[in-house]
Amino acid sequence: MVEVIDTDKDIFNVDGDKIGYWRKLEDGANGDNLYEVYFDDREHKGDYLQSQEFVSTEDEAEKTAYDYAESI
Repeated sequence: MVEVIDTDKDIFNVDGDKIGYWRKLEDGANGDNLYEVYFDDREHKGDYLQSQEFVSTEDEAEKTAYDYAESI
């Protein structure tokens, strides 16, 4: 089981609307950590039921989470 090791961080689009949130799940080797991002689908705004796990460094995690959330 993956244990959440960080608090949720909201993601906002350029208009200031919340489009999702992300969090760190696990510290990884060599600075590559496991993260998860939650975001809306186009039909059900505000439920944030779509999710994606991804591996990233601390420096790139927020941008990667934003890219996932903005792509939907």
